[in-house]
Amino acid sequence: MLKKKSIFISILHLFLITFASSSIANEQCSAKVNFLTVPKIQSQTVPLADEVSLKLNQYLATQSKDGAKVASNVICQQLIGASYTGSDEEWKNFLESAINGLKRNNLQDIQFTLVGEVDKVYKGDLENKEYSFVYKSSAGVQNVYNVAILDLENNTIYTISVSGHESVKESVYQEYKRIVSSFQI
Repeated sequence: MLKKKSIFISILHLFLITFASSSIANEQCSAKVNFLTVPKIQSQTVPLADEVSLKLNQYLATQSKDGAKVASNVICQQLIGASYTGSDEEWKNFLESAINGLKRNNLQDIQFTLVGEVDKVYKGDLENKEYSFVYKSSAGVQNVYNVAILDLENNTIYTISVSGHESVKESVYQEYKRIVSSFQI
């Protein structure tokens, strides 16, 4: 059996690396989010160890704001055969995986900010971590706002991200606030 630490380090890496080749499916996760455009849906199940797998569903919608693309991305990560715990170590590994995933994609000047309790956009009761990234890519400086919401009852982490070019940073943040406020289980 894989150690829990190894499972959670792998989760974001799998998201960043494997969804590029996933097929589109019509599976739904147990959460609802109000997208402004019709999202592309991708789904897959990734084996992590004997009798442990990760069911991933991605919903990606894009829109144009002032000539720049704004992407709203929701990932449902349901762990099968093991359980999320919400421990500090689990969250630490989850966030480190996010940072390392960006580094593996050769992004430059990565800035990570963990959002404090007072400034969080997500106001629900579920355990969560809110964070943002700013980094340089071939398309210029990008801003990404994220919240990872842990639903222990459904053994699922929901990650909501909105990203876009620095030139539309305020539009990206407003879309992030709008889509996070629409999140329901």
